Amino acid sequence: MRQELKKIEARGGHVDKVTVTPYTKKGQPRAKTRTVNTAAPAQLPTGCGLYVVIYNIDTDVYSSNLTSCLTPQANIDMFSQIGEDYWILWFHEYDTVANDEKSAGATEDLSLDYDYDCHGDGTHDFQTVTEGTILNEEGSSTAQAYDDVSQVKCG
Repeated sequence: MRQELKKIEARGGHVDKVTVTPYTKKGQPRAKTRTVNTAAPAQLPTGCGLYVVIYNIDTDVYSSNLTSCLTPQANIDMFSQIGEDYWILWFHEYDTVANDEKSAGATEDLSLDYDYDCHGDGTHDFQTVTEGTILNEEGSSTAQAYDDVSQVKCG
């Protein structure tokens, strides 16, 4: 994840935080998403984590997602969406504005990066939510992680 953060900064992006959720075995309670500076998969109970970062450069909002494991997994799937988070009068609204998914087999790492151009009017808040599933000889494990970015000037 450190290399990914360096790439983001080199492109002019600023990352406020990185979140991670450990993968948990099917049937166990979902693990909570937490903010981290860095966390290696070895520090996570199942040896696999779902890392999520959302950031913006000008009017482009980027979702950068990584499943990272200590050992190769038979299959890793991820689905992610970016939502615009706003209030209309007293009602909180969340509209999905972009999404993507990716799958790979026999790998220990899978990244999913995509973006949304919010060019238009106003200043908005965005959130990315990513779900992942890992299949291996022990069964399946899942994780869901999220991150947000506030006050993006869209135009």
